[in-house]
Amino acid sequence: MRHELTSARPPAPSSRRRPSAASFQEEAEVSDQLAVPARSRAILAAAAARIIPSDDGPGAREADAAEYVVGALSDPFHRHFAELFGRGLELLQYTARQQFESDFVDCTAEQQDTVLCTVQEYPNNEARRFFVELVQLVLEGFLGDPRHGGNRGRAGWRCIGYRPLDAAGCREPEGR
Repeated sequence: MRHELTSARPPAPSSRRRPSAASFQEEAEVSDQLAVPARSRAILAAAAARIIPSDDGPGAREADAAEYVVGALSDPFHRHFAELFGRGLELLQYTARQQFESDFVDCTAEQQDTVLCTVQEYPNNEARRFFVELVQLVLEGFLGDPRHGGNRGRAGWRCIGYRPLDAAGCREPEGR
């Protein structure tokens, strides 16, 4: 059965709007950021929050590590992982439904940990590669320089007691 959209006809030439140069620029800026569906972002945020939990201080959620991961997957250096992450996040969802009959984001913290451990130990190289890259990018989003999109409010740095040097080579004052 054909999908209805495939048989739709394009609008007549007279009804088409000619795009402006500004709209091409806007489209290019939007396409630089990887389109990640809201459900996948929620799964990613929940997984990141279990990889670096907020138990005794700031965690991945406070540092906005999941948004860093989305941004990193848009970067040409990591873009080849975008499909892997899409499949990996679906695997987290599938595993949660199989084990707990619930969406990953609706599982308890302990259940999410079980799902993550299951995926980590899954006998499939792609699943393992996803897990390793997920942990790596979440750690980067938590501890990396905030100029690169993660570590919001320097939450990760505060957590480990790191105070960077300023341009003059002096430690930044506490509380910044």
